[in-house]
Amino acid sequence: ITGTLGGILAGHFLTRSWQREQWLLDCRKEEFRELLTALARSYSAIQRITLFGTPLDDHGAEIQAAESDAMTTIRDRIYTSFAVQELKVESRWDKIAMSLISFNHDAHGQFNELMVDLTVAALKNSDERSIFSLRPKR
Repeated sequence: ITGTLGGILAGHFLTRSWQREQWLLDCRKEEFRELLTALARSYSAIQRITLFGTPLDDHGAEIQAAESDAMTTIRDRIYTSFAVQELKVESRWDKIAMSLISFNHDAHGQFNELMVDLTVAALKNSDERSIFSLRPKR
């Protein structure tokens, strides 16, 4: 009876542990997806405004809203915060947005590079610091 009970308890603990780990990985994946979407939307909005060389004064509020949406998403990451910091997403995005606004053609390449780096980070195994630091102390 003791062996059976011990096996049940061990199985329950392992299942709970695995489910928690899976939940954390799912949260991390979702945060990366949200970040990629926010950056893509903001980039497209700013690009659409600046593409035709229209006076920026006419669209200042739209550009600011697009930049603000991206920055908010960059800064509110929880499960991916270490990856976002390591990839310097905030400073890279700021340079990309400024490049778009100043009609710099390097913006497209910089944006694609950032998106690739984020995608690679999302596909990597979880960063130990962000996942394991969330685990309760034993």
